[in-house]
Amino acid sequence: MSTRLTLRVGLLLSLVTPGCGSEDTGAAAADGADGTTDGADGATDGADGGDGGDGGDGGDGGDGTDPVTGECDDFDPHRRAFFGDTHVHTSWSFDSYVLGNSANDPATAYRFAKGEAVPKPPFEDDGVTPVDGRMIQLRAPLDFIAVTDHSEFFADTDYCLNPPAGLTECARGGGDSDRYIYCSQECVLFRETGLIDEVAGIDLAFMEWATLLGNEPAERNPSICDEELNGVEEEIDCVEHGAEVWRAAQAITEDANDPCGFTALHGYEWSRAPGDDAAMLHRNILFRGAEVVAAPVTIFEASDPYDMLAATRDACEAVADCAFLAIPHNSNLSYGLMFQVEDADDGLLLTEENAQLRADYEPLVEMIQVKGASECRNGLEQYAAETDEFCDFEVMIPLPMCTEPGADPETCIIECDPTRPNTGVDADSSGEGGVEGCTASTDFLRNAMKEGLVQQERLGFNPFKLGFVGSTDTHNGTPGAVDEETYEGSHASLDDEPAEHVDRDASIFANVENPGGLAVVWAEENTRASIFDAMMRKETYATSGTRITHRFFGGWDLPAGLCDDPDLVAKAYEAGVPMGGTLEGGGGGAPSFLVWAAKAADLTDPDGNDWPGTPLQRIQIVKVWTDAGGEAHEAVFDVTDNPDNGATVNPLTCELSSAGADELCAVWTDPDFVGAERASYYTRVIEDPKCRWSQHVCNANRDQWDCSDPEGDAYWEGCCDADQPKIVQERAWASPIWVDPS
Repeated sequence: MSTRLTLRVGLLLSLVTPGCGSEDTGAAAADGADGTTDGADGATDGADGGDGGDGGDGGDGGDGTDPVTGECDDFDPHRRAFFGDTHVHTSWSFDSYVLGNSANDPATAYRFAKGEAVPKPPFEDDGVTPVDGRMIQLRAPLDFIAVTDHSEFFADTDYCLNPPAGLTECARGGGDSDRYIYCSQECVLFRETGLIDEVAGIDLAFMEWATLLGNEPAERNPSICDEELNGVEEEIDCVEHGAEVWRAAQAITEDANDPCGFTALHGYEWSRAPGDDAAMLHRNILFRGAEVVAAPVTIFEASDPYDMLAATRDACEAVADCAFLAIPHNSNLSYGLMFQVEDADDGLLLTEENAQLRADYEPLVEMIQVKGASECRNGLEQYAAETDEFCDFEVMIPLPMCTEPGADPETCIIECDPTRPNTGVDADSSGEGGVEGCTASTDFLRNAMKEGLVQQERLGFNPFKLGFVGSTDTHNGTPGAVDEETYEGSHASLDDEPAEHVDRDASIFANVENPGGLAVVWAEENTRASIFDAMMRKETYATSGTRITHRFFGGWDLPAGLCDDPDLVAKAYEAGVPMGGTLEGGGGGAPSFLVWAAKAADLTDPDGNDWPGTPLQRIQIVKVWTDAGGEAHEAVFDVTDNPDNGATVNPLTCELSSAGADELCAVWTDPDFVGAERASYYTRVIEDPKCRWSQHVCNANRDQWDCSDPEGDAYWEGCCDADQPKIVQERAWASPIWVDPS
């Protein structure tokens, strides 16, 4: 082990033995990658889903394990809702550090998730004191997280931030720059704020390293990793050192894991971003237990996502009891690449082998994070549909599609030719829009679901059979910091000041980011195995940050009076399948669905402030299907009473006039189902309107902005421009239930 890592983690490299002996062994998934389940393995005593209904108190967990069964004392065969974050960056990620998070490391992220107050990045020049002494704390702890730092630069970042033993500072003119990589010009520039790109407002060191994630071929940073080019005497091995950093991360994760109380999942991010616009092909790789790959498979070993999945599978199979899954994220910014089927130059990409890799190892997809939601977008022509008033929610690029009526050809976004993604080539060859890149129909998950059903006809199975989670993608080491009322940014110096939240002249993130979401799983207990298995069977849902509790079941013969039954969930499990499951057969009848939701619980934060949960406005079921001719369709149904309840909010005071419900429940049967059609159904649970996070920033800083001069420095776009959103309706999305009569 290198002296750098000894300095970093000390005695943590003696791995802590997990408290629940049974959680780190066993099969990868209870029901398999296809999500099919007969629902007979669980029942609950009531609609509240057990003790997880408040969504906020799970972090302090249960009270130990049963000495006979090895199960947690609060094991619930009926399953409980556990809230977490599966996309978390810390100071160990190269971009986090360069953006100003120099101190919130993985251990800090775990403490924060458990409810501890931690410093709010960025930090002063000493690297440990937060600017203005700012601290941040969750209103209520999370139940689980995965720290997913960028694996590609594990070695580079550690080499540049942690000097060899005995070296306290680099001697000026003393030759240390020729001896140690820590003292090289590359590492000195990485540690110090250098030149800032005037357009992006980002440190050039960040831009240089980030470019490596998109280069073809993908190659490591030669200024550090190439011993013939880095110019130092010290022996440098980025591959082995990256594996050492991965072992150090494992030690910290093992120390944080508290079976039955708090789950810390081993994970990292695979960070491929090809093209001039850095299309998002990233995946977060999570493991079921302490048994993990010896070293991350990075883009430098496998720059293609299918090669990565195959290589990770092979590496995992070499370790006893290792099981993993991959979660794609930001398909909304993948510019047609995430769910591409065929390429104009390279032919068929979604071969049967590649499709099977996705079906086996990608059970989930990230619905929302700080860089936008990926559910649906109006104005797309491939898989065109009627306008949906709840689409275009928290879209990261809020420009109109060029196909929309009245769109400005200088500023609209073209729709990608699906066979030439990540280019400026229009789908209908009618020309290019006024902005770089393009947006594909399948960048949004509703259309990717349609594509999955279409491909099922060809392959015999659905390669895009994906459940939903939300997460943050925080680069502050602060998982779950998603509250609209108190959001203060997620990317350190890029969005930590009020003007940077709402003025595009101050930050590229202004107005277009959002606080991020949460991942929710229905699991029997708060252990790695139980939570991972829930993910594999897709019994999950995403939220935009709110802690709504939500159940969704489907069946061929669900009792109509379930909503009034005290054994609601028990009978729903017995008669059908939960979110993420597949209904097979049917005998020519139409499927029915049970939807139930409870508003986020009222909370009192550690400072004594009360935060009431926002009432619920409606539950919708979104249906996607293919007809007998193979054509894909969609429809949206309001399934609960009085969706247009008249609830309002005053944006100047953020005072709510809510008329929504604490709970909503319905049993709904598809009135248009045709017996032979393949279909999938997912839900949207939508809250009453309230002030968006950016409006809270405007209201709290009224003395700082002035709308009288659009050219003035005090003209904050988000506060003055009527087109910028002031109101938000937070929501939850349940993983689909698939119906396959064949």
